[in-house]
Amino acid sequence: MMRGLALLLLSINAFDDEHVLSPRCAALFTSHEAATHLRRDDAYLLPVASDANRTCTHDLYRSPKTGSTALYNQVQWDAALRSHVCWSLGAQRSSGWHTRPDEAHARPIVVALRHPVEHWASSTLFYARHEVDDKWSLPNGTVDLGAVFESFRSKATAEHGKTGQSKYVLRRPDFDDVVVCVGGGARPIHEQLRDRFRDPRICEVPVANKLGREQTPLAADARAWLEDYFASDMAIWAHFCGSPVR
Repeated sequence: MMRGLALLLLSINAFDDEHVLSPRCAALFTSHEAATHLRRDDAYLLPVASDANRTCTHDLYRSPKTGSTALYNQVQWDAALRSHVCWSLGAQRSSGWHTRPDEAHARPIVVALRHPVEHWASSTLFYARHEVDDKWSLPNGTVDLGAVFESFRSKATAEHGKTGQSKYVLRRPDFDDVVVCVGGGARPIHEQLRDRFRDPRICEVPVANKLGREQTPLAADARAWLEDYFASDMAIWAHFCGSPVR
């Protein structure tokens, strides 16, 4: 069973390599065009690297709101990671950008799985970001996650108790698929990738807080309610990533 990987949140809406990258990786990043684009916009999609797909063994699939944009970009600027992981679905946004992997896909895949409660918070705040200031902001600008939860609970129905991540996670025992578990108190992404591919050269993977706002912590009873609500996704999380950290 694969143990989880921690989500690294930045407190600003930009890629800040000096705080998350080792000196060696910071030098690699700075020498790449990624430095210009990602310091300005962490959601920028880098062009596919010219030497992509030459030696890699695994194909990357992106699942929404899991930090997979950062993982995709890292495949382009980190040659060590790119030697193991490819992006083969195209470089630009399209109908295939968040394509569900097929059970019949011939090669092993890499896909991110985020802790369901953290996925809920990220998705809710991102897709309702234009309402955050009016409904859920405290005087100091911090997002009141408790108020977000109460709003969600008042509208929640049993039919909607899934984050949708299960569509992207395959259970193929005969394949060497990699599930990158994000959040839930797990290890940093780069540590798991280094262990999985036996390659200490793989750089740190910075995942930005695109909302760019601090958030209050969820109360224990709210978190427990969400874990129950997303029970099917929690079961998937437990299978691939171990028990959640409350």
